[in-house]
Amino acid sequence: MANPAELLHDALLRWNLAPDNRPQVHVSQKPTPAKHRQLTTNHDYALREHEITLGYIAEIRELLDTYEYVTGTNADEFRRELPNWTAMVLSYDNGWGQVKLFDDNSLRWLKTLGPMLAPLVPRYSDDDIANVGKSLMELLEILTQEETIDSDLKVYLLTLINHIKWVLVDVKIQGEFKLDRAVNLLRESVRTAEDASTDDELKPRYNLLSKLLRRKDAVVKTLEMGTAAAKALDAVQKALPPGTLGA
Repeated sequence: MANPAELLHDALLRWNLAPDNRPQVHVSQKPTPAKHRQLTTNHDYALREHEITLGYIAEIRELLDTYEYVTGTNADEFRRELPNWTAMVLSYDNGWGQVKLFDDNSLRWLKTLGPMLAPLVPRYSDDDIANVGKSLMELLEILTQEETIDSDLKVYLLTLINHIKWVLVDVKIQGEFKLDRAVNLLRESVRTAEDASTDDELKPRYNLLSKLLRRKDAVVKTLEMGTAAAKALDAVQKALPPGTLGA
């Protein structure tokens, strides 16, 4: 797997039409984006892939903010490319009736960004992914026996299970950023359930499960977390409407 910038770059390269393949035939025979992106042969999967690929844009935007906070490097040049990458995914403004080559310079920016963001996204091995799947099954079994926690918490846990299930279905294109965020949220929710439960037989199982869903470490080595947190807090305060944080 890979981070959102790497995944987006891979998708756009597949959807791009290389210069040496530029159609020279009659206009009625030219390949269309719909055909080139498998929308005419594998319709449902291709649409699902486009849906997920659009999500990379939002994830990149978040990671750019984090990258800026922890490195002190201005990321505005990459932010300026976000609309261009979005337009490539949507085939705008040439539409779905004709093929148009993507901008090489914009793709180079995206290729450069991938390795820059990589240290911010933990890597998941096949064994890690298998453990996540086992954890979902264990939690489902626990919840079938749990009668002491609030029903709202139980519904929330079931919703998280379903969310991660769909991440795992196509995890290779969902990516590690989305998986890691979902796993961390599930782990903390399991701890909440452990605290809330009064079932002495289930509480140790919650505890073991939260350990199985252990946090994966990123590989950032240049962090100054105090400075990064201060920058993030300042940015949030500037973005929120006046009075949101109270007096």
